[in-house]
Parts: sequence; C-alpha cells; structure tokens
Amino acid sequence: GGWPLAVRLAGRYLQEAEETAAEYAAWLATTLLAALSLGTHQAENGEVLLERSVAQVDETARRLLGLVGQLALQPVAAAGLAAAVALPVSQLKQGWRQLLGYGLLQKRGDGYEATHPLIHTYASRRLEPAAEDFARLVAYYHELARTESQKGLPGYRRLDGERAHIMRLLAGCLAQQEWVMAKRLAWALTDERSFLRLQGYWTELLTALEAGLTAAQQLEDRYDEGAFLSNLGLAYSDLGQVEQAIGFYEQALAIAREIGHRQMEGSSLGNLGLAYRALGQVEKAIGCLEESLAIFVAIKSPNARLVQQWLDELKGKANA
Repeated sequence: GGWPLAVRLAGRYLQEAEETAAEYAAWLATTLLAALSLGTHQAENGEVLLERSVAQVDETARRLLGLVGQLALQPVAAAGLAAAVALPVSQLKQGWRQLLGYGLLQKRGDGYEATHPLIHTYASRRLEPAAEDFARLVAYYHELARTESQKGLPGYRRLDGERAHIMRLLAGCLAQQEWVMAKRLAWALTDERSFLRLQGYWTELLTALEAGLTAAQQLEDRYDEGAFLSNLGLAYSDLGQVEQAIGFYEQALAIAREIGHRQMEGSSLGNLGLAYRALGQVEKAIGCLEESLAIFVAIKSPNARLVQQWLDELKGKANA
C-alpha cells in the first residue's frame, strides 16, 4: 500500500538528502495536511513523496527512471537503458547510485527494477521519456529481437528474459501512435524465425501480429497489411482455428489483387487451398490451388512445384 512505501521513501530521503529530519518533517506535515484537505488517499500521498525524492536526482537519473517505467516491472538490463539515453554504461554510475540511494530502484542480478509497483506506475505516467530516448529504446529491443532470433536456442533463452519488456514496448508504441516503430518491432517479433513463433508463445505472437496490422493500416501500407493478415491466418491455422484463418487469408487475397501483387495473391490462394483441405472441402481446395499454381507458373515462382505436389496429392485422393 501507500504508507509502507512512504516510510521507506522518507527513510531513504533522509539518508541521501542534505536536509535535517526536522526540516523534512515540517515539509511533510505541511504537504500532507494540504493533500488531506483535498481528499487525497494514501497512494496519492506516496506520489507526493515520490516527487520530492525524484526532484533530488539529476536529469540523467530521471531519464533512466522514466525509461524503466516504459518497460515491464522486472529487472531491466543496463545496456538497453544506456542505449536509450545515448551514453556509455560507465557514465551512468552516478544516476544509478542516486536512484538506488533514494530507494527508487533496486539492483537485481545484472539489471535494475523499480522497488515498488507504485514507483513503476509513477515513472510510467509522470516521467514520460523524450521522443528520442523512447525511439532509441525501441531500436535497441528491435535489434535485440532480430539478432538473437537468428542464434537459435541460445538467443531464444536470452529473449525469453526480455519478452515482457518487448511486448510492453510494443504496446507503448501503439499507445503513442508511433506506427513506424510499432510496425518494425512487430516484424522482428513475427517473422518466420522469430522466437515467439518458434517457442510457441502464441498469445504474444497474435498480439504482435495484430499490432503490426494496426500499424500498417494506420500507415496505409497495403502490402504490409496484407502480409500481417496472411501471417495471422497462418498463426490461427497452426492453432487449429482454420475457419478464422480463412477469414484472414481472404482479406489478404483481396489486398493482393487490389495492389497487383502476384506473389501475395498466389500465396494467399495457396493458403486458402490448404485451409479448405484441412476442412475436408476438396473441391474448394483444388480450385484455390489451381489458381495459385497458374499464378506461380506465370511469375516463374519456385513455389509452383510445391503447389503442383499438393494438387497431385489431392486429386489422387479424390480419384481413389
């Protein structure tokens, strides 16, 4: 609750600040009496103390705390925060000392985290980072997701510990209407080699695909809109929700035809054919696959051979 946090903040403040207990008590009495007259509750009183403590740390420390608020309530690697403020880790020691000294952050392993959920909430709501800091933070995690996904199991283990941070950042991009950053991060999380897909984090994968779709729509990027729709269809198909997958494939097909993208059109028809095959609707499946094959042959796509194989198998079963 608010009061245990307030007691800790007050104790740490008196240890760090050049202020006597009597001076702090006088300020506290005046401030809290004023707050009580306005009908505030304990959590808001805790926020008053937080503001007092935060005011004592330097600008770099406030930037770091604000960035911690943009991530999940779990330890944050110093490297990511250093990248966000565009300073080497060695130059952040004073900021860390101040935040630790005032009880705003605590050290956990190689990372830092807010000492209390209310501090994390305060940082998120009241210490919004500069646009440049936020963009660099997103860029750091985008690159982390992209490069570590290429390393196989060692990379997946690394990213598993960062997953909550990355998903919270993606949500933050949407909330701030940073559509370009949201789309780039969504792609890093959802391509065929992404750790979300390969490790079976289906809830997060669907969330990332939907975020990418929203961003593409806001940017009026029809190709990426179709691509995210196709990938949503594939994800739902993998989950056994074939009817829902068909709805996404049909939307992707409509976009492919609208923008004249033959590769996407052929792929969408192929996906529809496989979906109808899974539902036992053989005639529909054959029709879609024949259309897909014609397109792939016309554009000289190597996918033609695979689609031909699917067709031969289907027709063989139908004639058996």
